[in-house]
Amino acid sequence: MPSAGDTARRTQAPIQLGLNYQATGANHTWNFTNLRYQAQQVDTFLSVSSTNFLYALFFSNLPFNTNRANVATNGQAFPANPFITITDPYNFYYRSSTDYRQVGLGASFQGIPLPVAYTQKDKIYEFPLNYGDVDTSVSAWNVALPSLIYYGSNQTRINEVDGWGTLNTPYGTYQALRVKTTLIASDTISIDTLNLGLNIDRPLTREYKWLANGDIVPVLQITTTEIFGIEIVNSILFRDVVPNVTPGILPTAICAGSTLQLPFTEQGTFNAGALFSAGNKFTAQLSDASGDFSNAVNIGDTTSNQSGNFSVVIPANTPAGNGYRIRITSSNPAVTGADNGIDIRIDNGLPAASTIQSNSSTSLCIGDSIELAGSAVTDAVYQWTLNNTSLTGETALNLYAVSGGNYLLQTINSCGATSSNLITITLDSLPAASSIIAAGNTTFCTGDSVVLNGSLLNGVQYQWAANGIDITGATAIDLTVNQAGIYTLNTTNNCGTTSSNSIAVTVDSLPQAAAVTSASGLIFCAGDSLLLNGSTVNGATYQWQESGNDISGATAINIYVSQSGIYSLKTINNCGVSTSNTLSVTAEPLPPTPVIISSNDTLFTAGGYSYAWYFNGTLIQGAVDSVLIATTTGVYEVVITSANSCSSTSLPFNYVASGINYGPVFSLLNLYPNPAQELLNVEVKESGSYTVEIIAADGKLVMSTQQMLELKSVIMLSSTLENGTYLLRISNEKSVYQQPFILNR
Repeated sequence: MPSAGDTARRTQAPIQLGLNYQATGANHTWNFTNLRYQAQQVDTFLSVSSTNFLYALFFSNLPFNTNRANVATNGQAFPANPFITITDPYNFYYRSSTDYRQVGLGASFQGIPLPVAYTQKDKIYEFPLNYGDVDTSVSAWNVALPSLIYYGSNQTRINEVDGWGTLNTPYGTYQALRVKTTLIASDTISIDTLNLGLNIDRPLTREYKWLANGDIVPVLQITTTEIFGIEIVNSILFRDVVPNVTPGILPTAICAGSTLQLPFTEQGTFNAGALFSAGNKFTAQLSDASGDFSNAVNIGDTTSNQSGNFSVVIPANTPAGNGYRIRITSSNPAVTGADNGIDIRIDNGLPAASTIQSNSSTSLCIGDSIELAGSAVTDAVYQWTLNNTSLTGETALNLYAVSGGNYLLQTINSCGATSSNLITITLDSLPAASSIIAAGNTTFCTGDSVVLNGSLLNGVQYQWAANGIDITGATAIDLTVNQAGIYTLNTTNNCGTTSSNSIAVTVDSLPQAAAVTSASGLIFCAGDSLLLNGSTVNGATYQWQESGNDISGATAINIYVSQSGIYSLKTINNCGVSTSNTLSVTAEPLPPTPVIISSNDTLFTAGGYSYAWYFNGTLIQGAVDSVLIATTTGVYEVVITSANSCSSTSLPFNYVASGINYGPVFSLLNLYPNPAQELLNVEVKESGSYTVEIIAADGKLVMSTQQMLELKSVIMLSSTLENGTYLLRISNEKSVYQQPFILNR
């Protein structure tokens, strides 16, 4: 049932003789597809508040209001009569889940708006509706204008659900419930001023209504009036939409003089041919080039009342233009439909030819492209072809050609295609790689060379490269190489460069000279050895030399030497020998083995060295002179060290203490030279007369004199003394000086 805000459109069909509207029953099929279009009515359902302020209050949708309404419609005009004027009618309804009823009306009586409540409500439908249901509703209403007129209406409504099944109408097919409504009504009029009262029975009216789920009004309603016992159809309404016809999808460009099929879609009801009535004709019309239909040209038609398509012809003399439109009109009913919605270009003849040219050469390398440019042509689309085959997607004015062949640009409109001039593109590739070989050994010594030969290729230029860098001027097919490196031969044409295989050339030279060093100096003591180190030289073997002579077996990088000499290290490879720096090594002699001499409790040995005394194998702290006063019986040893840091150790000396005290004994302040030859220079602390004694290593007194000595004096040595170690003793009553010395004449 309708709600406020709903709208329903229904077509009014002309009355047809022999219309079988009474046939009904269970699972019945009603065929009313032959109904025709005559006019349309629009039922608009209003909110109560939108009618009139007075009506809105009177019929407000409140639970306690016995006249509550929630839907309103514009009512039908009251019949004109000479006694009262009734205008602006409204009908008020209440829609609920149990029924749909009219609760009242509103109208202006003699210009006065009056809400009129039904004293008995007109129950239009009672829910639920089921096949076989019959219900009766009695309604009444009246309005009185005091001293003027009384107007009343009474009605009995009998609803009978007398069928269900399938309903076919020009608009569609429905599953429907058929309700047959019988209306028995009368009107009462009383005019006070005339003292006149009338009771008028209305003709018996029947409404045959087909209700479908989802539709707010009957999808078909046939209303009849009974006159003299004969039921006459006076109204046929069926659910419909505004009749309209629209073209389907059309080409965006059409050639003048061509024929095409025009698809179209109709909405609503268009009439088929009938007795004394021509069927509907759809006519296609063409606008001018600006889309104006003021002087539309009919280009084709078809007699039909259904969607479909028909042939149309674009007149051959149609001027070329871009803004044409096509629409369709109908004759029964007369409708002018909307146009196709987009501009159509009409061409009148083939397009002009484009002129194409290359923006560079027409020789193309693999992987590159050449731009081909066409000249623009008005109102045409473009298609490039290669060897007479269209290139997919290449519809721009310019093309980047990547293949060899014959290129054309077609200019196309709806009348056909025109080809441009032809451009032939030739396809080239990178040059082949040359193959290079060596005419000799690729490993040689500085000063030698090898020839590299490349294979001959046509149409290329040559360029030799070493380690990836071009060699200036090396553009012949052969190359003489005297430098180490990785050599390739590049071949070049207009498409690029290709590299050959590579050949590695190795140039050897004399080995690097090693650096010879010693970590512990260049001097050592006789009987020891010294480590000499050579630096590493890659790719070389080693040979040590002493004074330029090879040392047999000395081929390691290091050597221990035990003799004085001038040492060097040779490094050797296939290209020759290099010699290192030289180191002059000295083996210092050991001092003579010292002899311990005793004189009473005094032990002494040769002077001129550094000393270290040992007693029973233990170092005597502070005993660093050539003379030692022995106080304890035991084994004494002395180690003497020369100025070159070489040392010798005496034989053990067994000493037996005598217990005799000889007084203090001092070492001379100085004695030199030591070793001595003919004389000794001595220094004492105090001048005076001294006894000068020289004692041999075996303890024998070999020289004794009395001599006046100054602080510095000279003692002449006897020519009979033999070379050896002696003890010089100088003494008087106050002091004793003694110091060992060596005689070496």
